Amino acid sequence: MCFGVKVTEHANLAPSCGASDVDCMCSKTKFHSAFDNCARDHCGAQSSAGLAAFDTFCKTGAKMMRRAAKRDVESRRRVRSTLLSREL
Repeated sequence: MCFGVKVTEHANLAPSCGASDVDCMCSKTKFHSAFDNCARDHCGAQSSAGLAAFDTFCKTGAKMMRRAAKRDVESRRRVRSTLLSREL
């Protein structure tokens, strides 16, 4: 919950980051602090797990998102190439 909310607030929390630039957001102290505060305020006894998950996501999840985006681009290129070859 908190991560999604903070991403929507990225323009204020990490103004130099794009809306989908998780690496950038994770590197900003203000964004990280806002997430920490949100987790502590809204997750109660599970806030420690939320904070740990956020740290793990920032370390590994962003890399996985980049890889998935790259695969998506490659897949689109293959589809486009296939469609173009059928038109010829």
